[in-house]
Amino acid sequence: MPNYAIVVEGAHDASFLGQLLKARGFTAATKLSLVPVDWQVLFPKSFPMDGETLERVMRFPEIFAREDSVVGITTAGSDNRLISTLRSVIDAMGTSRLEGIAVFIDVDKHDAATRFTSVQKQITAMNNAALEEGEPGYPIVVPRKAGVMEDGSPRVGVFLFPDNNRPGALEDILVACAETNHPEIASAAIALVVNIDKACPAGQADLKHLRSGMGKGKATVGTIANLLKPGASVASSLAQTSWLAHPAHENELVRGTEAFLRALLDG
Repeated sequence: MPNYAIVVEGAHDASFLGQLLKARGFTAATKLSLVPVDWQVLFPKSFPMDGETLERVMRFPEIFAREDSVVGITTAGSDNRLISTLRSVIDAMGTSRLEGIAVFIDVDKHDAATRFTSVQKQITAMNNAALEEGEPGYPIVVPRKAGVMEDGSPRVGVFLFPDNNRPGALEDILVACAETNHPEIASAAIALVVNIDKACPAGQADLKHLRSGMGKGKATVGTIANLLKPGASVASSLAQTSWLAHPAHENELVRGTEAFLRALLDG
């Protein structure tokens, strides 16, 4: 059965993609006994994993399966750990057991072309390091265009949230989905963040994260998540509420992500 590896930055990225996969007929594996044999190598058999370090987050993949294929989504924890996490997945499974690989990363405030070039360079550096170390299965193909699967063994693609072109992040997609399915909640959350930003002093230290990078978008999404399911993380809110239900899938940003998933899975 074909295997597909996806690496993402955070838990809400994994949850978002997991909901899209479920809409395509995939089911999440909720027990270790349901994890296909090829993927079990990525699940720790003891703790601590290295015999010493007390990691709070165990970075094993979320598994989604249907009759014809299996997808594993691994969370890196940050954008600067995406490619090292990707290498860990490839080294553990071997390229011969992977039909396709996809990396999802936010453009953030960067230029999309610059962001993509950076990921290309990181994949190339990963290939070079693996070749020097004599690791079998390398080099993997380096994608030439964002949002397009590159033919190879395995095929490889990089998707830049929100749409491979503009600055932004997954949060832009999530807000758009909320505006479709929960317009009053989305409008109130957006207004809350804007009004707090305006009302508080420019130099207020506690708001430095809100006012930098994608802070306002993240705060808006976090507010929506808690209004839909109080006390829940964004990832849990996405999975347990109607946030991403149809007709949100008709949004152009969601359709773009779904098209890339289709290219990953269907070739």
